[in-house]
Formats: sequence, structure tokens, C-alpha cells
Amino acid sequence: MAKILIAESEVECFTQRKIMFEEAGHEVFQFSDMDEMSQWTTSEDVCGVVLSEHFTLGDPTHLIEKVKAKFLAPIMVCTDLKDEDTHSALLESGADDVITTSATPRLWQARLNALLRQYPSDKSAVLTFGSLVVDSRARLVTLNNREVYLTSHEFELLWLLARNAGNVLSREYVYQTIIEKPYQDDTRTVDVRISRLRKKLEDDPSQPSKIKTIWKQGYIFVKEAWQ
Repeated sequence: MAKILIAESEVECFTQRKIMFEEAGHEVFQFSDMDEMSQWTTSEDVCGVVLSEHFTLGDPTHLIEKVKAKFLAPIMVCTDLKDEDTHSALLESGADDVITTSATPRLWQARLNALLRQYPSDKSAVLTFGSLVVDSRARLVTLNNREVYLTSHEFELLWLLARNAGNVLSREYVYQTIIEKPYQDDTRTVDVRISRLRKKLEDDPSQPSKIKTIWKQGYIFVKEAWQ
């Protein structure tokens, strides 16, 4: 049995897919808006996400990155459009698959099964960088074989940074992904949370070497610094 999340605002469409997936033995859940989606955490054992264009008001591209950052699961986007440009744009935006709303139940099942084969093993939910181990299932962090207590907000931030190790994440991206609200230039929410995280993980928080600030760009998780 796989746990499937369907992001769909139209009840009839959700019901049709729910019946179809449950008949195949899967456990199905719905979120009909962003507030419901934000209640799910990365520790939830989600195996696949079906993102409808109805849920995104006709433009799934701006949500794909946010959903991928929140869940470990692959994403299939459902669209009414059949043209190549639309499907290509969705795939280039990060979708793992694209299917048309009018596809037959047989094709839906086949594509869902293919999607689920991309679901990462349990080991993929545990990130290890030298002395640091981050377990998203247990929401557990250990450093030098000692457990580090993190608040829920701190864990979500660390998980986002660690999943993107070696890449600079802008303050705006971190804010919108973690806080899930429009970014405001004068806010210091991200800076404060980064500072708290450094106090718990850095050898010298005043001179951070593991979670570094890149001037005018954002933050980077330095994967080689955790030895």
C-alpha cells in the first residue's frame, strides 16, 4: 500500500481519482488548498503527489518546486491541456510526470505505478554528512553521535538546506518554502532561524563554516564541513 496525496480543489475530480487509486490498494488523502498542504510535514510517509491544475488555478509550475521541497515523493501533474509545450514546461519545472485529465483509468494506473517506482527508499530519507545525520522520518538529528534537539521550524529549515547541500538558497526561496507566505524584504525571520540553527550545530556560531551566508545571494549548506 502506498500513501498518495492528491492536490485537487474540485470534489468530483478528487473523488474519481480516490476511487481509482483505492481500488488499486493505495491510501489516498486530499489537500484542497495551501493551508491543508502546509499541515503535512516531511516526516509523513508520502509515496506520491498528484498535483492538479485546478488546485493551482491553472498554473502548476509555481507550486512544483514548493511541493518538491516539502515532500520526498515524486510529483505527477494533471492538466486539461494536451499540447507538447505545456507538458514540456511542466517537466522542465520539476514535475516527474505529466498526465492529461481525460486519460483512461488504465493509463492513470500505469503512470501512477511508474511514478511510485521513483519513490526513494528509507535510506534516502536519512541524509548523512560526516558527523551529521538527519533522519526525516524520525525527525531526528545527531551530531558526533549525540542527539541534537531541534524545534519543528529548525528541523524543517535544516532539512531544506541539507537536501540542497552545495547549492545557494536565496532568503526569499527559504522564506516562501518554510513559511509558505509571500516574502517581505524587511523580514528577518529566516536570518533568526538560521542563527538559532548555527548555535546548535556550528563549532563557532560567530564564524559559521557549515551553514554559510553568501553575500547578496543567500545561504549554503557546506557538505564537506561536517567531518
